[in-house]
Amino acid sequence: MLRPREDVPTRERPGSGGAPPRGPLAAYRVLDLSDAKGQFCARLLGDLGANVVLVEPPGGQPDRRVGPFYHDEPHPERSLYFFALNTSKRSITLDITQPDGQDLLKRLAARADFLVESFPPGYMDSLGLGYDELSLINPRLVMASVTPFGPTGPYSGYRATDIVMQAMGGVAYTTGDGDKPPLRIAGDQSYLHAGLQAAAGCLVAHLHRQTTGRGQQVDVSLQEAMLHVVSWPIIWWSLSRVIRQRFGIAFEQGPRGGFSAMKSNVYPCKDGFVHASPMGLALVPLFRWMEENGQAGHLAGRSWKDVNFETLPPEEREEIEGVIAGFFREHTRSELFQEGLKLGVVVVPLLGPDGVVAFPQFESRGFFQSVEQPNCGRLAFPGVPSQFSLTPWSLGRPPLAGEHNDETYQGELGLSSAQLQALKGAGVV
Repeated sequence: MLRPREDVPTRERPGSGGAPPRGPLAAYRVLDLSDAKGQFCARLLGDLGANVVLVEPPGGQPDRRVGPFYHDEPHPERSLYFFALNTSKRSITLDITQPDGQDLLKRLAARADFLVESFPPGYMDSLGLGYDELSLINPRLVMASVTPFGPTGPYSGYRATDIVMQAMGGVAYTTGDGDKPPLRIAGDQSYLHAGLQAAAGCLVAHLHRQTTGRGQQVDVSLQEAMLHVVSWPIIWWSLSRVIRQRFGIAFEQGPRGGFSAMKSNVYPCKDGFVHASPMGLALVPLFRWMEENGQAGHLAGRSWKDVNFETLPPEEREEIEGVIAGFFREHTRSELFQEGLKLGVVVVPLLGPDGVVAFPQFESRGFFQSVEQPNCGRLAFPGVPSQFSLTPWSLGRPPLAGEHNDETYQGELGLSSAQLQALKGAGVV
């Protein structure tokens, strides 16, 4: 997700990084008390301009110690995993289990528009920091709570990681080849999808607040967020009591009953892989191209216009696909993609991180933004997948742990230097 780049635009806040100075949410403040399960929600709000304060325990978030690390050097300020979820934020440290820490959080919540947390259900209430308590201090507060199963129901008390959520959310069962065990999709997909749902929920609650003046709590379940990813197998089961099986990278898809005879597939090529869907009339220019290059093998000279793949026996179809695969292996991703565009054949490259960052479409839209990260140098981050004509977003770098303690506690809450030092000595900040 992150890659050093020198040739992407820079849109960073002057000075010490953190929340960007403009954007559609520039007027709003967010408190982020979450771990990786909710940090993407606060990151999206921050990238859109909100002033996000990441509230970390003294010593920093445990996620800062999760790899991969920049240049493979483990360090809490070099975690690419943490960076990816925490752009455009400021950071303070605060122990909310201590009474003084709880008082400070309440003072911060009184000034906040949103609060994001991902503690187990009931934990914030046990500290006197639940929504009911905080809403008495700030009735306009919108509080997003991201948990594995939600705060109610027989599984509400269970904890879970992403692989558990992909398993129990129905995603893993539909991923992989039909003759092999289910697979987990790379990356913490349940955390990202739940974060996206939480950000959307916050903004919907904000619209309601603008009308009524009242905030509310937004309850987001990782398991339910995952179910949205695989809604079609659920609908299929509901209608026909048929469980759709995994079909891997090679699958048949088309008009007749939802299927056709020619497969979409992933093929190896000279410098990686391409995805191709050689179907119907697109086979005619494809095989003409193969013949012109002398790479149609023993199928050269065949009249592809007369071939009906709906009636071909499976062994002949597999033979033709084998010839196509051999042809693709002799060309690069770019060659296959560019010629496919000319011929009307769906052949697209499977891009790795290097190809994604260098993809000209992203470059032309300024999607990747470069920021200077302490201890790492200049890094390129993906931006917000929404462009705004009047209020463009502006990326801020991930903060160092506790980087904004002084400006928050002294500059905003009015604590004296002596008071702040006493809190530090007591392990509160």
